[in-house]
Amino acid sequence: MSKGLIITTHAEERVMIIELSGELTKPDAILPEQILPPDTQIMAVVFNFTAVEYINSAGIALLIRLVRRAREQQAAVLAYGVSNHYQKIFNMVGLTSYLYLYPDEATALAAAGLIR
Repeated sequence: MSKGLIITTHAEERVMIIELSGELTKPDAILPEQILPPDTQIMAVVFNFTAVEYINSAGIALLIRLVRRAREQQAAVLAYGVSNHYQKIFNMVGLTSYLYLYPDEATALAAAGLIR
């Protein structure tokens, strides 16, 4: 049984932090515009994958839409907490050309211009 997807967002300065948890399996689970409204003034989007348990092809499609949406807003897109398995998949589908992967939160936030 699917655990579903929980998305929590918050902004620090001009960086949108998107916390993902559960299973990323439905491309229509949420619209990118709900997470990144058109009028949002951001310089970076940071995805936290540490609590993501599973991603299928439909979830990859949703992620691509989210990354595309952020890039349309001229924002850098970063992620951390991505397992080795999904890092390989992101690389195979070309996501790593647009989504920069970091080993942990501190490194990703520093790259995005925030230091904790």
